[in-house]
Amino acid sequence: MAVPSDRTPKRVISTRLGLAIVLLPLSLVGLQMLFESESGCACGSPSDRGRYGIVLIRAMQIEYREKYGTFAESLPMLQQTTALQIPSSYTQSFQFSVEANSERAVIDAIPLSETTVIDRFHLGLRTLKFRSIVGVTAFHNGEYISILCESEQPTTAKPPEPRLIRGQFTCPANFNQI
Repeated sequence: MAVPSDRTPKRVISTRLGLAIVLLPLSLVGLQMLFESESGCACGSPSDRGRYGIVLIRAMQIEYREKYGTFAESLPMLQQTTALQIPSSYTQSFQFSVEANSERAVIDAIPLSETTVIDRFHLGLRTLKFRSIVGVTAFHNGEYISILCESEQPTTAKPPEPRLIRGQFTCPANFNQI
C-alpha cells in the first residue's frame, strides 16, 4: 500500500524552481572563477602569464641568437624573425620588453596594473596581485645561462637588471629567483 505524500506536483515544481534559482548563479560564479583565473584554470599564481611570457621570449632569443649570432634588440624584431609568438592573453596583463646586445638579453614583464579584481557579478570575489618579473639570458663561456626574478611586492615599476657575478646571475634587491 502506497504511503500518502503531501508532495503535490505543484510543490515539487516549486521546490525545483527555487533550487534552480539559487544554484544557477552559484554555478556561474564557479565558472567565472575557473575561466577568469590568472592561469586559465583554477590554479596557479597571478604572475603565471608574465612568467610564461618571459620563458617564451627567452626561447625566441635563443633561437634568434643561434640563427643570427646575436640577441634581438627588440620584441618586434624578435617576433618578426621567429616562429614563436606571445599569446594575446599574456599581453592583456603584462607589458613585455626586451633590451639586448651581442652578449645578453634582458626581458621584462611589467604588470599593466598592480591588482585586478575579478568581480563580474559584484560579489567581491577575488583580487589578483601582479608582480614585476625580469629575466636575463646570456651566452657565457660557450653556454646559455639564465635567471628569472619576481618582485617581492606587487608593482608596476620597471625591474632592475640582474647582475652577473662569477658566471652566475643574481636577482636584484627585493626580487626572488623563480
